[in-house]
Amino acid sequence: MIWWLSFATISLLIGVGYTYRRVALLQYARRIRALAEMHQYRRRLGHLTSELLAQVNELDQKTKYSTQPASDRWSRDFGIVCDQLVKIGETLPLIDELLENQKVDQSHDAIMSACKMVEKVSRELSEIRNTAPKLLDDKKSDRNL
Repeated sequence: MIWWLSFATISLLIGVGYTYRRVALLQYARRIRALAEMHQYRRRLGHLTSELLAQVNELDQKTKYSTQPASDRWSRDFGIVCDQLVKIGETLPLIDELLENQKVDQSHDAIMSACKMVEKVSRELSEIRNTAPKLLDDKKSDRNL
């Protein structure tokens, strides 16, 4: 009887140890996968931000050399868009730091808020371009930013 009890105890301990190790490995793999996805999202966010900055720069250059003066409302809206792009640019190093420290949840939240800001800036740039096509001498005013 004692042999049976010791065999059952050892089998139970081995089973619990094996299960614990499998669960720990699955959690580690999930964490590594999430970090890899966050790095990929961060790269995409960087590309989108640089593309938006290039479009804002192009828009600014067109308005500087335009023959018609920009309206106050248009200038104010353009300034707000530029400020939002600066905020996005300031959050990118913070996201890099969070990813470096392997803080998955915090980096996910930061990336999602930055993505929402990028989407908002893109929409506002499209509206700015559509509100003043004569000012910009833009024949492709319906171009999607």
